[in-house]
Amino acid sequence: MLKAAARFIEKISPFKGEIALGVLGQAHAYLKRPHIMKEVDDLVRPSLEGDEPMVIVAHSLGTIVTYRLLRGFAEADKPRRCPLYVTLGSPLGIDVVRRSFSVPRTRPNDVARWLNGADPEDFVALRPVLDVQSFGSGIDNISDIDNGYDDPHSIVGYLSDNRIAGAIIGSLP
Repeated sequence: MLKAAARFIEKISPFKGEIALGVLGQAHAYLKRPHIMKEVDDLVRPSLEGDEPMVIVAHSLGTIVTYRLLRGFAEADKPRRCPLYVTLGSPLGIDVVRRSFSVPRTRPNDVARWLNGADPEDFVALRPVLDVQSFGSGIDNISDIDNGYDDPHSIVGYLSDNRIAGAIIGSLP
C-alpha cells in the first residue's frame, strides 16, 4: 500500500520524483553531487576492469553505480564480458533515477543475461520490474522475493532466494 502511494506521488508530483530520490540519501548524493559520483566510481571501476568474464551482483545503490559504469565501458568501446548481471533491491526503476541515464537505456553491451530481483515490500525497489519501457528488453525479473518484514531490503534475503542463488551458481565456470 505504501509503495503504491509512493508510485502515485512520484507520477503526479511537480518535483518529478525528486522527493523519492531525497528519501534515498545515498542515491541522491551519488546522482546529484558529481564529486561523490567520481569518488564512488573511482573506487568501484577497478573491480570491473579487465578482460576476464565476470559475474556482477549488485545491491541497492550498487545497481546504479554498476549500471552506469557498464554503460561507460561500452561507450568507450571496452565493454565487460559479463555472463550474468544481477541487480537486487534496485532503485533503477524509480523515474528520477531512470531518467538520470540517457536514452536508450538498455542492457549494457556484453551482458549476456540481466536478472533483476525485488521483494514487493522493499521500498528502495519502488518499481521492482525493469522492462522494455524502462530499460529495454531482455531483463529477467523476479519480483516476488520474500525477505520477510524485518528488513525487506536485506541483501542476505536476496542472496538466500534459490532462484537468485541458482542463477549465480549456474553462471560460474
